[in-house]
Order: sequence, then C-alpha cells, then structure tokens
Amino acid sequence: MGHWGAFIFGMTASYVFAAAVGLPALIFARRRGWTGLGQTLLVGSCAGLAAGVLLMALTGTAHFSVLSLLAGASILGAHGFVVSLFYWLIAYVGTPKNDHRNQHPP
Repeated sequence: MGHWGAFIFGMTASYVFAAAVGLPALIFARRRGWTGLGQTLLVGSCAGLAAGVLLMALTGTAHFSVLSLLAGASILGAHGFVVSLFYWLIAYVGTPKNDHRNQHPP
C-alpha cells in the first residue's frame, strides 16, 4: 500500500473510529455540563487518541517502530483536538449559557 496509501486509509478510517469514540464522549461531556473550551479540547484529544489506539489495535501494527506508533497516535490526537476546536466554535460560540428560547412560559 505504501506510506501515502496507509496515511490516506488511516485518516479516512479515523473518522469512523472518531465517531465511534467521539460521539459517546460528546454525549457524556454535554450531560456533565463540560462545554468550556478547555474541557471540549481535552475530551476531543482523548477521543482522537482512543480512536488512534483502537485503529492501531485492529490493524496489525507489530512491524512498525515505536516512534511510528507514537507519531500515528499523536497525529490522531491532534486531529481530535482540531475537530473538537471547530465543534466548540460552531456549537458554543455566540450561544448564551442559559438559552430560554426553547422553554415554554409558566
């Protein structure tokens, strides 16, 4: 497959794994009220790292060097960081903390 083919496969598969790990993490964080920037970035980075470790566990990486595995996990962790940053910018910036628009009057 070559290095570029593996990179493209890894980045494509990371979206599937990020959704499998990231969506439950998002639901967990929102229910706990962890909607701050730092909290969102931490959860996103952890979800990206977890997706990377899961991807490596499922795709025989025994012949890769430790440095390559760390680099791959770091890239997917950084990917989770960037995705969670843009999620936070889209979902939370400009929305008041106590949005009463959807509540019915007493």
